[in-house]
Amino acid sequence: MKTNRKYLHIIITIIFLFSSVTACAKEKSKETKAGPGSDTPAHTRIAELMASINIRHFTQPTVAPDFQLPSVKGERVSLNQYRGKVVLLSFWTTW
Repeated sequence: MKTNRKYLHIIITIIFLFSSVTACAKEKSKETKAGPGSDTPAHTRIAELMASINIRHFTQPTVAPDFQLPSVKGERVSLNQYRGKVVLLSFWTTW
């Protein structure tokens, strides 16, 4: 019985990965094509969209402002502690 569940999980994972790759490939092909009747390149449209929601593209490295947050252990952690290292910030919410 456990073997059947194991195979079921493997099959579901393969189906999920295949559908994800297929969807990403379709989305990528949409990005590279200009819209109907549009002479604007895709990268220009993306830049305009980013600007409309106040997201900036940095061509040169930019120093992030320092801030402090509590860690999962309750300690205060400063961004300056990790200067020169790669830092991944994950902001999410449950609402």
